[in-house]
Amino acid sequence: QTRKCLICEVPISMMQLGIDACRACAVFYRRAQRSTRKFTCKGISCVQDGRVSDCRSCRYYRMRELFTQAKLDNDLPSIKDTRGEKEREQGGCSESDHRVPPMTSSTQNESILRCQHCAPSISGTTPVIDRIRNGYNVMTRLRKLSELSIRPPEFSTHPTAIDDNTFQIIPSTHGMKIRTRKILTSSLFDFASIAFPEFAALKQEDKWRHISACTERVHALESCYRAAKMFPDDETIFISYTTTLGPGSYEYYITDTPLKFLDEKTKEELKKNIVENVPIWKREWGRIDPTEDEFLIMLALTFWSTDPSALPTDEDVLSRLATEYRSVIMQDLHAHYRGRGLNDYATRIGEIFCLVTDSERIASLISEDYSLLHLHSEQSK
Repeated sequence: QTRKCLICEVPISMMQLGIDACRACAVFYRRAQRSTRKFTCKGISCVQDGRVSDCRSCRYYRMRELFTQAKLDNDLPSIKDTRGEKEREQGGCSESDHRVPPMTSSTQNESILRCQHCAPSISGTTPVIDRIRNGYNVMTRLRKLSELSIRPPEFSTHPTAIDDNTFQIIPSTHGMKIRTRKILTSSLFDFASIAFPEFAALKQEDKWRHISACTERVHALESCYRAAKMFPDDETIFISYTTTLGPGSYEYYITDTPLKFLDEKTKEELKKNIVENVPIWKREWGRIDPTEDEFLIMLALTFWSTDPSALPTDEDVLSRLATEYRSVIMQDLHAHYRGRGLNDYATRIGEIFCLVTDSERIASLISEDYSLLHLHSEQSK
């Protein structure tokens, strides 16, 4: 069915970015989002006169208005969600083992899912941050595509939802965690090669040794950042890029594992670790509230903060690269603050390092929980 673009009123046959918009307006909006320029309206009645496409300012803010309304509409229950509730009411699944916890729409905060794509620094003096951002965007794109493609049929996602980030964030299971962690590990190769050019020239075994040692730390840091932004008021955490674990989904988490003899005491211990620890670090992340660029800096520092004792003594190249990159990363961080007119930012840097340290401690707790699950899995065989 032919419709009209809500911005410039040209005929369209499909939606763009989740609203009735033509391709030209969608491309304009994406570019405007990445641009650092400020648009100024030179007229006084562009919308009333039907000249929205001639005025960049009115065109941009008209689209923002439509997106805001679309997100408000998305808060209403969807047809798919309603059908799922009816199916669960009719029975056919064990109430305790297979009830699927509520899903979360990723449209609540798109910026948490993807950094401003290839957005240059304001002053052009932070090239390392720019490379880290580009590498992170590639990594998250790969993870998003891969994770959504391995979802169970009941959580299948339309291809357009992958591009405009309107897919649902779903509760994870233990088996899903294992598969998505492999995806994260693989995508870190692309992230590192883009963000740190010298990494691409390393031997494959050196790359693997380093990435396998830092994967859990990278996951913990990103999970802290995104969970504190999207779920600040409960114990929900990200298990992967598109899946979570939180109140009401603990039982569902272990439904696809061979942990048939997992006792109640162990289940309660796993839940206790989350309930007691997550609110504490969420309050700290909420208080410091790192910006996107600060998060990217923390991500890079975490990537290069692998414990040297985990590496063979003859791996000087990795130690040298870690030292060099930590130095240039900190130089970019200083340039980032100076470019924004901050002179006394020593305290802020200290807070950022505290968050990095916290995420490393959380990674250790996560590893302990997974070891506990693995132990019971082995005992149940």
